[in-house]
Order: sequence, then structure tokens, then C-alpha cells
Amino acid sequence: MKNIFPSNSERARDAFEDGEGLFRKGKGFLLLKDRERAEKLCRDALSPMRSAMLLDPSIEKYRMQLHAYGRQVHDLFGCQLGMDKGSYAVSCPVMLSHSQMGFSIGASAKKICSICGEDMFECQHVKGRQYDAVIATRAHDVCNICAKKECAHEVGAKYDQIMAFSFVTDIVLDHIAIVQNPDDPLCVVQSQTLTQRDLLGMLPESEHSKFIYGSSPVQCHHCRVCDGAPRTPTDSAGSMSPVKSSSPGSGRNEPCKCGSGKKFKKCCAK
Repeated sequence: MKNIFPSNSERARDAFEDGEGLFRKGKGFLLLKDRERAEKLCRDALSPMRSAMLLDPSIEKYRMQLHAYGRQVHDLFGCQLGMDKGSYAVSCPVMLSHSQMGFSIGASAKKICSICGEDMFECQHVKGRQYDAVIATRAHDVCNICAKKECAHEVGAKYDQIMAFSFVTDIVLDHIAIVQNPDDPLCVVQSQTLTQRDLLGMLPESEHSKFIYGSSPVQCHHCRVCDGAPRTPTDSAGSMSPVKSSSPGSGRNEPCKCGSGKKFKKCCAK
């Protein structure tokens, strides 16, 4: 019997394909001169690409492709930090991909065996093992044969090669903790704010005197200098998050500081 729950590697492949599809559509609209729709689709593609990387970090292609798409988005549309309640905020899936910090929910609950309906910790059945002559029931409004709410299995009928799983009931939430590598790989931080100290550590010293926190536009060039390699929390903030201020004094005809090779007016000044 096929596993009714997709593995993380299967979910990762699906997410990767979704991201590639969105990016292809975005490039298609770019050819049609519809820059607004192209930008939205290309940026939207980064989220499922990050999901693929989080679900199966062993596949290096997911991480590298996420950064490759990020570089294209940067070069095509530019990347400016947004604001959240007066603070600079990072929500870019590429920049956030270097952290696996997420949320873990603490709770108490009961696990009921899908085969016999008894407490999973007390019955003889083993989760994930297949059993024959299993009587179909609809405990907790879910079929114990296929784990679906709607199906063709007949209550009371017997079925063979049925995989045992558990129903979780009587859930009582106790707490939420911030942890490294949460049980659900997708339960990670989706946005974070940057303090003035954070940004000053990422900006060139020559721009410190010009920078006004909360009003100076800040361009992100992470994808231009990051090779996509895994980084650790001990890495310096500057190497992880290279961000530069686009001050009014920047020469519009000078090479852009992000390293794209384009003139400033045709790159991050947009």
C-alpha cells in the first residue's frame, strides 16, 4: 500500500516545480513587456523555492537555484527593503534561507490507533506497519483506512494491507518556542526586522553619516555577493546580509555598487 502521507522529499520536489513554473511564467510576461506581472510572478517563485530547500536540504540544487533566481530578480527589478511599523523588514526568501530558526508548538494530546481505536501507546499495533482484516470506521470524522474525510471505503467492511497511523485528539496547547530546525521544516521565520545597529553593520562606513534610520532607502544586494553556500549563525552579519544605502549623492551614471555591472540609474536606482 502506498504511503498516504507524502514525504518531505516529495513535497520538496513539488515545491521546486511550482517555483520553476512561476518563474517561467514571469519571464514570459517580461517578454510581453508586462513588467508588473512579470515582477510579481518572479518574486512569488522564490517562496516555493525556499520551501523546497527547507523540506530537503540535502539537495544542493534547491539552494543554488533559489539564489540563481534571486540574482535574476535583483538584476531585473532591484530589491529595496520594506518597512514594518517604522522598522526595516526583511521578507526575502533568499536572504532568510540562511536561517532555519522556526517555531515549535508545545502541547499535550492523546494519540488513538487507527486500527483498533485504543491509545496508541498501549495497543499492540505499530505506527507505519501494515495489517490485514482491518475494519473500516470513521472515528473523528476521518476514515481509518485512508485518513480522508471523504472516500469510498464502506464502514464495517474489512480491508487488507492497511497502514497503521494515529489520530491526535484532546489537544491542549502549552507554549510556542523558537528553535533551530523545527519539526515542521516550513514553520520558520517569514519576516524579520533590522535594527539601526544591524544595518550600520551591513552598510559601508562611508555611508554611516548619510544614513537616517527609517527614512533612508536601503537596497539589498545579498544575491549579488552570496554564492548560495550554507552559512552558520556565527558568520558575520555583513557577509550574510550585504545591504547598501542608495543615497541621493550616488552618481546615476556610475557603476552600481551592487556589482551587477550596470549603471546605477539602470539598476538599484529604479
